[in-house]
Amino acid sequence: MFPRVWYQNFSRIALPRSIIPRITIPSSNQWMWKRETVQHFSKFFSPCFYSTNQEEISNIQTAQEESQDAAYLEKLAFQYMDNGQYDKAVSVLETVLGIIREEELVPAKQEEKAELLKLKATVLGNIGFVYSQMQDYDSSMQFYIEALKLDPHNYILLSNAGVLFHQNSKLREAIAMYEQALQIQPEDSMIRYRYAQALIQETKNAEKYEEQLRLCVATDLDNFIEPYGDLAIALARNNPDEALQIAQEMQAKNKDKKSVLPYHVKAYILAVNERYDEAVEVYSEAIEINPQDFESYFNIALLKEKQNDLDTALQFVAMTLELNPENTNAVSVLSRLLEKIGREDEAEAMLKQYAEKHPKNGYLITHLAATLIRLKKFDEAQELIDDFNSKYPEMSELMKPVQDVLNANRE
Repeated sequence: MFPRVWYQNFSRIALPRSIIPRITIPSSNQWMWKRETVQHFSKFFSPCFYSTNQEEISNIQTAQEESQDAAYLEKLAFQYMDNGQYDKAVSVLETVLGIIREEELVPAKQEEKAELLKLKATVLGNIGFVYSQMQDYDSSMQFYIEALKLDPHNYILLSNAGVLFHQNSKLREAIAMYEQALQIQPEDSMIRYRYAQALIQETKNAEKYEEQLRLCVATDLDNFIEPYGDLAIALARNNPDEALQIAQEMQAKNKDKKSVLPYHVKAYILAVNERYDEAVEVYSEAIEINPQDFESYFNIALLKEKQNDLDTALQFVAMTLELNPENTNAVSVLSRLLEKIGREDEAEAMLKQYAEKHPKNGYLITHLAATLIRLKKFDEAQELIDDFNSKYPEMSELMKPVQDVLNANRE
């Protein structure tokens, strides 16, 4: 009922925009490529280093053609990726891979061969990363698995493989990968946070979930505030005082106050403990920080409905739709409010309009069916349910409750 990010028992996967960190090939003062045309790999490149400047890319291409310098190749590949030219990024990384394979043919000391294997694993991992950005998860996983065969203790590769399993709902495999990564790098709060999310989704074990979140916030998270929010939400009902304290710590981490998430968390804790007026005040503070924060408008509408202040609730849900016109949850709430004040025809018309735009939204369809039942349009409601079940049989379970209501009203 409250912020969408906390739906479904708080089992969301909150990951950064670049969900899988790419790996940059480390330089080493002790490792130099043997062939004269290839220098050692470049030092760490942070994501902000790269630009989409076409002239710069062209210059790098020229350097690539002239020298086959692996440092330039790596930089070029990431430039392509940051510019959305994923096929070219893969092509360049495969060129780097070819260079490494040539080097493997050159006689070398054992430690140098071991270093080559790690470098090869890194390049394979980077190719896997690019495929993940292309949403070609099967190819991405193949490259990560191949990379892990060469460097099985690389915690970034293990974590990335875990994310891919996680995204594809293979939770047990994801958990296994995260656990291996954490054995190597137990202080990595991002991996532990992902691990906590996978645990609650797979096991529903709230105690283990809370334990992992506490370990997350015990480390220096800097601006990574999501674990604070999830821990506070998990404690909201049974330990609201501690939950509010954690929300306060979360706000302290939000130094620039650009994120409204700490306000959402605090307001949620207040709301589930029926402190509705205080929750409305906190959501209002969030709106002051970000006037486009439609979630806060929506949640105020829900709270005002609980307080039976339907006129105010209507105003705020209308503001939600003004900011986010395709928000079908807000449409359903608005139609419910219209029905409560006797404007059933308007509610029906609105739901039909949005159901036509979003035919696969089961929540919206069930709400429309329920509205038709209340208006005693039983045949139309049955037709709607049957049509949804025939088109989307995998979601037919959603229609069973409203079908039962329809059957009961017809008897």
